[in-house]
Amino acid sequence: MDMVANKVVQKYQRASCEELWKERAERGQTRSPQEQHAIEILRNDPKMREAFINKDIADGLRFAFYIGQSKVVGGTTTDMVAYASEGVFVQIWIGAKDKLLRMARSVYRDDPSQLRHQLEVSDWKLDVPAPPDTFAARAAANATHIKFARPDTHMSAVAKMPARAKPPKKSNDQELETP
Repeated sequence: MDMVANKVVQKYQRASCEELWKERAERGQTRSPQEQHAIEILRNDPKMREAFINKDIADGLRFAFYIGQSKVVGGTTTDMVAYASEGVFVQIWIGAKDKLLRMARSVYRDDPSQLRHQLEVSDWKLDVPAPPDTFAARAAANATHIKFARPDTHMSAVAKMPARAKPPKKSNDQELETP
């Protein structure tokens, strides 16, 4: 199990989304016998599934589990998954046959109203050609380009934080002195 979990983690850490989609398209929807066997073990053995999930697949998870199948979303058979981190509880419905997202629901722990955020996705159209300008932002064409830096880089010497202002001094008779 450790060997399989490490292989999965390494695969998804090293590959881009594009590479994963390309790999999936090249081999079609079929899984290798080893993948099918591993999936069956994880579905049928709760202890193995728990050990696999706890194998550092996702940092920050408090728990994650497979709930089961449902037909709640548009009558489509879906696999239901739930997970939680320190900040959010999420439920996801994924098409059992096509593996496409059907619905996601989340509640953020710090939200005092405990509002439920929900997204439902339907009428998927895959492999439909789209003109190159379909997702173009026309207003952005003339916008000033700004170089973005990684958020974890240190501030440069030019961009220093302003010094904190000192409070005005008070005299013995509590009148404010001019600085």
